Amino acid sequence: MEGKEAVPRRRFVFRGYPQKKLDDFQKFIAPFGNPEFILALTCKDDIVRQRYLKKHDVDDVNEEQQAELTEDSKLNKKIRTELTNHFKEVPVVNIDTGKDSMEVVARTLADKFAAKVILVNHESSLSVDTACSNLAIRYNCLYVSAY
Repeated sequence: MEGKEAVPRRRFVFRGYPQKKLDDFQKFIAPFGNPEFILALTCKDDIVRQRYLKKHDVDDVNEEQQAELTEDSKLNKKIRTELTNHFKEVPVVNIDTGKDSMEVVARTLADKFAAKVILVNHESSLSVDTACSNLAIRYNCLYVSAY
């Protein structure tokens, strides 16, 4: 394909970033290339606490558990800051999972990741396939031609 740029394959890496160092994360994503965006799912500490109580079916957290939640929150903020500082050219998509209902969060994620489909119903004698295919490639959509 001389003279034409190859279109990169889209890949999604969903990762909770369990690595403790940025270098380890870079080694993990090396086969995939740099991210096109960073998705940051966040919520306030009181929401984290409420979710913890519900998940463990308890009425309150003890001091040790609260310290663990606080430390985990600090670590996540630190890691998020490291990632966004390192990948400065990469847009960050912030979704506050505590502010919105889970339905709104699910819809936001679906809008970001769900396939966009262009369905064109036309006469077979019309030569619109090439133009529609090019538009679908340009806007990262799936083009389906129906006669």
